[in-house]
Amino acid sequence: MGIFDFLFKKKPVIRLEDPVFGALEYDSYIWCTVIKPDNEKYEPFVTIDAGEEGPSDRQRQLYMEIQERLPEYLERGRAHTKAHAYMPVEASELNVYSFAIGDSEETARQEFVLELTDEDAAFIHRVTFRGTEPVDYGCDD
Repeated sequence: MGIFDFLFKKKPVIRLEDPVFGALEYDSYIWCTVIKPDNEKYEPFVTIDAGEEGPSDRQRQLYMEIQERLPEYLERGRAHTKAHAYMPVEASELNVYSFAIGDSEETARQEFVLELTDEDAAFIHRVTFRGTEPVDYGCDD
């Protein structure tokens, strides 16, 4: 093993089965849900900012609350995107692409990110929520 291999060696991926999030992988300081290619029903991708021990109970609780109120968050996210996007957006065509559950401080503020996209997935619209209110918008292509 050369010096660069030693210095830049990637840590092995940690996997766990979470009671709320399901199958998770920890890579590069963040937990991500595992998308199964044989799954016919689309399920949004989820990232959780937590240490190697896995998501906290508070992060699980926030995610369950988001799931319970998803139609409300989706409508508010669509409206916020339409109001803040730098290009015309057909908001009714946007659906959930992913969720990002932040660290313990963000979770304590009930802060999370809902990413929306249309069928083409050409643009990913990011809406940050604090509680039930959208507070920030961003977009990636």
